[in-house]
Amino acid sequence: MRHTQAPESELVQQGTELDVLRLASRSQSLSLLQSAAIHDFKGSLNTLSLSVRLLEHTVSSAEGPDADVQRRCVKSLRDELLSLERFTGALLEENRGDDLVVRTFNLVSVLDTAALLLGPTGVAQQVAITVERPSEEMTINGRASWIRHALLNLGGNALQAMPRGGTLRLQLRREDAHAVISVIDTGPGIVDEVRARMWDVNYSTRKGLGIGLPVVAHIVQAHGGTVAFEPSEPGACFAIRLPIAG
Repeated sequence: MRHTQAPESELVQQGTELDVLRLASRSQSLSLLQSAAIHDFKGSLNTLSLSVRLLEHTVSSAEGPDADVQRRCVKSLRDELLSLERFTGALLEENRGDDLVVRTFNLVSVLDTAALLLGPTGVAQQVAITVERPSEEMTINGRASWIRHALLNLGGNALQAMPRGGTLRLQLRREDAHAVISVIDTGPGIVDEVRARMWDVNYSTRKGLGIGLPVVAHIVQAHGGTVAFEPSEPGACFAIRLPIAG
């Protein structure tokens, strides 16, 4: 039986239809995440805003060797609060701010800011937080605040798993044309039953795993990357792979 090749115009049309289907799939995925993500983010924004204002007033007159670190922490908290508001607005397609602009940014600075924001909880729980950086600058295209949200979510889950001490490592390295960010903890790990469903938007646990992980996956996929759970003894490891700009 002889097979004839489809005309070029038909192939182009088929390709366009596939693009439309992919776009529709992504839109549907985002729609499924919206209500749950808003429940996670928007519910605490007012409380966070009031707390940050109080902290700003308190540390503005602080003195001593730690005063500058305290002011930097509060500034990072304020910036993160603004990003949360923009991120929530973006999920609602109401955002008109700068956060929707795709830029080239350095992952090292994103890692450092995430570690700074996770630091107070780590100190309170006696969890040592370390950042392992490459000597080279590593840049990607995308939205820095979204990647920071993903790291804070993974880091927050890790801290919840270590209420009585441990180690949290934020590691950045290069693998060929990809930047790999690993979030590694020394907690009890994740049981097989939870692993099988932890990326499901309709699944959650009392230990912090739930809607956060599907949101992380969506953010990473929107940047052309992947996120996966990797074996780690002891504890757990989540690895984000993102294409390096260039």
